[in-house]
Amino acid sequence: MAQRPEDEQTTQQDLMRHARGLEERNVELRRINEELQRLDQLKSDLVSMVSHELRTPLTTIKEFTAILTDQIAGPISREQQEYLGIIKGNVERLTRIIDDLLDLGKIEAGRVFLHREFVDLAALVNTVMRSVRPLAESKGIQLATQIPETLASTFADADKIMQVLTNLLSNALQYTEAGGQVTVRIEEQANEMHVMVEDTGSGITQEDLPRLFEKFTQLARPAAHRALRGTGLGLAISKRLIELHGGRIWAESEPGRGSRFSFTLPVYRLEEVFRDYLRNGIEQARQSQGRLSVFLFVVADYQNLKVRYGVEKTGRLLQEVERLLESGVRRHSGDFVVSWQRGEVALLLLDVNKSEADSAASRLVQLVAEQEFPMDDATIRLTCAVASATYPDDATTEQELLGCLDEQLARGGHPRKRILVVDDEQKIRQFIKEALELHDYDVRTAASGPDALEQLKADTIDLVLLDLVMPVMNGYEVYHLLKENPNTKEIPVVIVTATGERKDRALGLNGASYNYVTKPFDVEELLAKVHALLQQSNGHA
Repeated sequence: MAQRPEDEQTTQQDLMRHARGLEERNVELRRINEELQRLDQLKSDLVSMVSHELRTPLTTIKEFTAILTDQIAGPISREQQEYLGIIKGNVERLTRIIDDLLDLGKIEAGRVFLHREFVDLAALVNTVMRSVRPLAESKGIQLATQIPETLASTFADADKIMQVLTNLLSNALQYTEAGGQVTVRIEEQANEMHVMVEDTGSGITQEDLPRLFEKFTQLARPAAHRALRGTGLGLAISKRLIELHGGRIWAESEPGRGSRFSFTLPVYRLEEVFRDYLRNGIEQARQSQGRLSVFLFVVADYQNLKVRYGVEKTGRLLQEVERLLESGVRRHSGDFVVSWQRGEVALLLLDVNKSEADSAASRLVQLVAEQEFPMDDATIRLTCAVASATYPDDATTEQELLGCLDEQLARGGHPRKRILVVDDEQKIRQFIKEALELHDYDVRTAASGPDALEQLKADTIDLVLLDLVMPVMNGYEVYHLLKENPNTKEIPVVIVTATGERKDRALGLNGASYNYVTKPFDVEELLAKVHALLQQSNGHA
């Protein structure tokens, strides 16, 4: 039945009224949101101002309390000494509250920057454990650690991670009864470090767990712990600091059965660390209108040295080269030296212009050439090729600077082919990497499909070795994404597959560009396949 004109007009008017009503509500919601943001900023400004203003009188109270306690102003009774101890304890508590408020204010304002470096996570944990041991002993609580004997260095801000660990351990000790235990465990996983602080304390209800990391949260606690009240900021600060590192933090607990607080820190490859330093160096040079020079030293015949002396000895040799190069330059804060297990040492120097870089490159190459390195029962001499590039004379971005280095090295000889090995099994990745490096390939590794795709965006890759069965994203998905992307579709891919896994034709993978080897594979077969595909790729180019 057709709608009458007057009915249609009424419907349109209703819709227009409804639209006007929605627009008015949106305007009001925007106004309320802006007002809430303004009030939140006012609150943050007020907290920051009050915190700063409280520091001066608190310092005065603390100093004069110390004068009275030390009896500099005259003798005091035991009872007065006790009262002064109470004052001192509360001044320290108030100081910690102010520090927390200021820390959170800086984090939320984006004024906290990480000063990351390679840190020994085990040593860092032990340092924090020593600092809280007196409190644990006074409460009759046992402290324990479960840390692997060999643990890779972590690229992190040591002070910030110590702050997080101190917060978590202090909380654990606060809510654990005498005779209980607090344990710190570390597990090294494929792409991250997993740190856990476990206690046998009173526990937390399931209803309270989601609120733990919110600001100013005060949770219901058993009667024995109700007097132990803080700002509710420690966990909120810890969460933001871990997230700044690219990690995660969470809690698991049951009332009466203790709690486990866990956080993760991503594991960075040396190449990623170098790129991080390079990006920061470029930004620092840009802000100061200064210069930055980056060098890449390549040890000649390094692969043959590995075959002759073994991976461990040549690794130590490369570290000696790194130390020699580091000693040959004047270092500044922000400079960076790193060596890779493929015969390369990268050097990044701030405040070094192009002419100084050219001079330094020649001098450092000569320094290496004149040095005798002990190997077994003899000494050897090394020859290095070097490339250098300066910001902003040669390039203005991270990628352009690295491209300049590659071009210079390529002009000095045949550039090595770069292969990306993608497999979620660490032992397999390492095995294939070492086998390929012995044949002078430049090998990168990825533990997952997303990791591989990120590396392919940043680096020029000549061939991909791709496992099929991986979590998150399997090899078939990665393969299709590579072939659909114009920037990566020409890269040859070798699928590494187990018998029974293949379902190629059903997925349209029976074309000429599809290659595979079957697990368990023969190394010579794999090398032959890689060599043949790279030769074909050269012919295609």
